[in-house]
Amino acid sequence: MLFRGLFMSMKHAILCAAAFAGAGIPAAANAAVTVNITQSGADVVATATGTLDLTGLTSQGSFFLSEFIRPDVGYVGLGADGSVSGYSGFTGPTNFGPADITDSSSRSGTSFALNSSSFGSPYVFVPIGYVSGSAISGTATWLGTTIGALGANPGTYVYTSAHDTVTIIIGSVPEPSTWAMMLIGFGAIGFAMRRKSMRRVAIA
Repeated sequence: MLFRGLFMSMKHAILCAAAFAGAGIPAAANAAVTVNITQSGADVVATATGTLDLTGLTSQGSFFLSEFIRPDVGYVGLGADGSVSGYSGFTGPTNFGPADITDSSSRSGTSFALNSSSFGSPYVFVPIGYVSGSAISGTATWLGTTIGALGANPGTYVYTSAHDTVTIIIGSVPEPSTWAMMLIGFGAIGFAMRRKSMRRVAIA
């Protein structure tokens, strides 16, 4: 009965791992807009994907997009050059590191930016004429540098409005499949330790 209980416990752990993977861990992956800033070889690459719900946000007029990163005010801009519309109505961290401006080497796709604190509260920026709920897909690259050299602190920074979220993820974040394998591994280790303990008791 004890062995059957251990088997069921391990089976439960595996099923939980599968459920976590299906749920898309980490939770930040479910954000409306996610900006991933990752080390890619000798370069740093930022990608913005998702959609933004403008409901409840306050238009702050037009701005010209600056494609750089400035961690000390929580700013990152990416996508094509041009004019953008700014919106307030988010709350979140005021910065994601101590450093000043570093211009990106190249950029493409949908214009998108987040400024956490220069205006007193977080602003998001999207192309002029952006339709609420439309797809956002933009990139920016910093050649020959590292996340540390850009002065950005690895972590997850979440900004929320009444109807949406923007999440900045700096550094590597395990994929759902990686979380699943880690949980399965922990379950297997626990099972092996319990089994070894049972053998010792039997020998004694």
